[in-house]
Amino acid sequence: MTSFGIWKAAGSAFVAAFFAAGAARAQDLASAHHFVASIYAHYPTSDKRPSFEPTGNNLAHALFDASLVRLIREDERLAHGEVGVLDSDPFCDCQDDGGMKFTVGEAKAAGAGAARVDVTASGSDLKTPERLTVDLIWTPAGWRVHDIHTPNTPSLRGLLVTGIADEKKLK
Repeated sequence: MTSFGIWKAAGSAFVAAFFAAGAARAQDLASAHHFVASIYAHYPTSDKRPSFEPTGNNLAHALFDASLVRLIREDERLAHGEVGVLDSDPFCDCQDDGGMKFTVGEAKAAGAGAARVDVTASGSDLKTPERLTVDLIWTPAGWRVHDIHTPNTPSLRGLLVTGIADEKKLK
């Protein structure tokens, strides 16, 4: 094979790999969107639907990455049965979703094995729609929430880290 033939074959292989990676990323982003949409499908809650407690023992590991679950559990431990720094449902940043509606946007790549999904909250007591952002990471178990950003809580992870540190200083 001539040197031109080698470069042509290498170039063709690169182009094929590039498009295959793009298709894989698109599929991964579709699954990231589906994961977040499946979470928000639980809202609004009502008496006719089972309780949705995302930080509860039955759901936390299916929704959050292991490091965020550890922060949530540490906050609960330090609260000794009282309300900790996490005093709301992190997916709506509210005590009661009271008829809120959520629109889940498309997932966007946010680095290797990471995605970001914007969610628009409307209805209930909100005067204007609010944007929430869910950061995801890919784990061996699939997509998991790594952080949540809301107008009132710029970073769920940051809130927990700071709150836990402050609580430990008091003891």
